[in-house]
Amino acid sequence: MQKIMSKSHPSRSRSQGCLDNASTSTDCKFGTFLLKRKIPTSNPTQKLLPLQIAYRIIRPSLLDNKSKEFSSIPLVVVHGGPSLPSEYLSPLAHNNLALKNRSIIFYDQLGCGWSSIPQQDEFYGVPQMGMDLKELMCHLKKEWKVDKFHLMGHSLGGAIGYEYLKLAWRRNVQSSNNQGRNGDLEKEELPQCLSFILSNASTDFALADSERD
Repeated sequence: MQKIMSKSHPSRSRSQGCLDNASTSTDCKFGTFLLKRKIPTSNPTQKLLPLQIAYRIIRPSLLDNKSKEFSSIPLVVVHGGPSLPSEYLSPLAHNNLALKNRSIIFYDQLGCGWSSIPQQDEFYGVPQMGMDLKELMCHLKKEWKVDKFHLMGHSLGGAIGYEYLKLAWRRNVQSSNNQGRNGDLEKEELPQCLSFILSNASTDFALADSERD
């Protein structure tokens, strides 16, 4: 079985990810969580291995802002790719005056950066990545009390963000239809997305693929 936990930047420490485009250390926290889906192995003592998603929060102290002002609600950034870690978007956190008073949350999609890197193709794709983003938002709500956020998708990240919003909408509809009943609806709650920003993202990936071919 091929190794799945190798990293794209083995020579770099995690703290260096908080120093991009900054001369001094930035208020930054790293975190990881395990996805629900797992990867099969040939090891009889451990038939399934967990998959890990890594994220970093720039200015996490601002998540404690109790005022809930629109200007202080965190921004969750979905990077492009595939297989391109989120660090190239770090200038958003350090060089944008409009974002200096809010937390910014970056994460590495499966297959790059500090996240797990499975070799099997079936672990990748926009629908799967949309589900991964959904699990990330559930984790952020539970562990960091993120109940509202803005979402930004760059390039492929735009499609992943859109996929996540479809999942959230379907969940809300299902929740309304099952209100007051005992069903199989998942228990975890999703935070509220207040806006969705597309940056260099295609609005029709099927058309983009046909034109590329």
